[in-house]
Amino acid sequence: MNLRGAFPGDLRSSRIVDDTRIEGDEHYNQCHAIAEDVALRRFMLIKRTGLTLSVPYSLLPLYQLDANKLAIVSHELKVLITGRNLKALLEYLSDECLVWVRERDHDDGEAFIYISEINIESENLNSL
Repeated sequence: MNLRGAFPGDLRSSRIVDDTRIEGDEHYNQCHAIAEDVALRRFMLIKRTGLTLSVPYSLLPLYQLDANKLAIVSHELKVLITGRNLKALLEYLSDECLVWVRERDHDDGEAFIYISEINIESENLNSL
């Protein structure tokens, strides 16, 4: 299995190698990670507050990209991701290889994908 991207330390598992999450580290500002040659069942949405939502790929039938906004919609969940280079993120979701995506405060232009905001709406979850 090949993994690409930086991995938050609090999402460690035997399948994922984590980074140190120390500011100044080359992967600190990365907003996503993808996996290659492995079947994923879920991906994580990580808000800058630390709130994390684990979402099964089987729940997500529709993706819609409109410039700098990516909508993920199912009958139980609506997610709106705002940022830069979201076409690549859409491809990762479509290929079901996205491990996680997280918001970042500032876009330094160095990260391949930048996520400025993740809005999550669901009747089945507490107010997020």
